[in-house]
This record gives sequence, C-alpha cells and structure tokens, in this order.
Amino acid sequence: MHVWDEKQLLQFLNSSKHDSLYIAFHLAAMTGMCRSEVLGLRWKDVDIKNSLLRTVVTHTPYGASDGKTKASFTRTIDLDEVTITELEKRKERVEYEKERAGRTYKDNDSVVCTSLGTYVIPRNLNRKWYQLK
Repeated sequence: MHVWDEKQLLQFLNSSKHDSLYIAFHLAAMTGMCRSEVLGLRWKDVDIKNSLLRTVVTHTPYGASDGKTKASFTRTIDLDEVTITELEKRKERVEYEKERAGRTYKDNDSVVCTSLGTYVIPRNLNRKWYQLK
C-alpha cells in the first residue's frame, strides 16, 4: 500500500478542485470517512452551524447500510473551517443543479450526488480517483 504524504494529498486536492466529485475526495481526506460513509452522507446529517456531521459506519461486506445492523454505529465528526466552506459551496451547487434540472432532479438529500441528484456509484468514484491521481 502506498500512502500519500501531506504534499501529495494537497496536490491531488488542488488538481481535483473543479471536479464534480471534489467534495467526496475532500471529505475523505479531511475527516477520515470511508467511501461508503462519504457516498451515503445526507444533508440532514450535516450541521454547518455547529461544524459537525453524523455518519453511519458499517462493517458489512456490501457497503452502505441504513445503520440498523448489529455491525453498524453512528459517529460524530468535527469539521474544520475549510471543510465547512467546501460544504457550503457544495450546497449552493446542489441547489443550482436542482433548480436547473427541475422535475427530473431526484432529491435523495445526498451531499455527493450527480447533477441530477442520483447516487454516485462507488465504482465511478474509484474511476474518477484513478483518473485524477
């Protein structure tokens, strides 16, 4: 396994800044959230005012869960100012995309979603990461 140092991580984040999935990479890097947590994050779980978010952690081999399994639990993550700013920008972008798409928008309350509001497939996030790194 190859682990990036701080310089490499910041270089990746800077180079992916304008990508639609940037918020996913930023959240993973700055919070330690795993892919299923990032992709399952909903706006109702983000508390910008108090600089924190709540996420469901699962240990199932199939990824995201509704949090009702014995192997899952909820954790609270404190957010830094930069991450709060990025989430605010993301929220504005989601609202713009929602307005632009109109009735075709699928509002799943997802932080990380497509421009039509649909879920991002985990494999597509992986593909984007490999493409950008």
